[in-house]
Amino acid sequence: MNFLVTLAGKTDMFGSNHILALCISIVIIVAGSILSIKYLKIETMQKILLGVGIVTEAMKVITYTINSEPTLHGYLSKGDLPFHLCSIQIILFFILVFSKNEKLKHTLHGFMVPTCLVGGVAALILATASSRSMPMIGIQYFTYHSAITVFAIYLLSGKAGEFTIKDYRNTLLMLVAALFLALYLNSILYYREFDATRFEELVAADTPISEAIEQSLKLQNINFLYVINPPQSGLPYLAKYPIAGTEGWIVYLIHYAFLAIVVVSLTFIKPIIKEIKGLKEKLAKKAK
Repeated sequence: MNFLVTLAGKTDMFGSNHILALCISIVIIVAGSILSIKYLKIETMQKILLGVGIVTEAMKVITYTINSEPTLHGYLSKGDLPFHLCSIQIILFFILVFSKNEKLKHTLHGFMVPTCLVGGVAALILATASSRSMPMIGIQYFTYHSAITVFAIYLLSGKAGEFTIKDYRNTLLMLVAALFLALYLNSILYYREFDATRFEELVAADTPISEAIEQSLKLQNINFLYVINPPQSGLPYLAKYPIAGTEGWIVYLIHYAFLAIVVVSLTFIKPIIKEIKGLKEKLAKKAK
């Protein structure tokens, strides 16, 4: 257990412990993918992933609530709600396990291929600060994201059926809808926190009370699906580049959207190629 605590609780970004955690995650992903594809039916796989999701989410909620109790008094921080791209997969696993609508489940499978694959891998590489400083969160974090990556690979193997160009279009539409919902959700949940220490410093410096209050309100960004800010600072592509007097949000969003399209297209490359070949054959027949 001490080894796991050291591994999951002290993982500096790309430090030796983080690299070790990544290596163990890769072993879990490779072994889990091979074994699940060989031995598990899709129904069993979905139940396992739902169980993993529930257990790891419970670990996260309990740990965050206990650690934030001195300041939030038992409330869960808004930023820790399960509305990130990886977290919402738990809701989708509930639907997959309990729904009888096969068409709906197939559509969700198409959406989960790129979101679980890229979301899981990106999360493992760009491990959050809390996963690198809180032992229980570290264990929860690497376990869950390894598991959803395995599920994406399982779906890509064709065990849950083949995907078509329609699934590709549905996935893009669902992502667009998710991004718009995230913009609304972030706007609803963001808040400004009063910094008492900063207020006292400003008052001591003879700053007018009204101005001191305003300057002491620190904006707490809620950033679900990372539509407000990049997941990490210093990323070369996903960054805000100021333009025309703005902070660069629109440039970041364009980069974000383009990357999403490329990623989804790559995961659906097989049906895309099949569709292109089919169109060429139709055009050739018409030409004759």
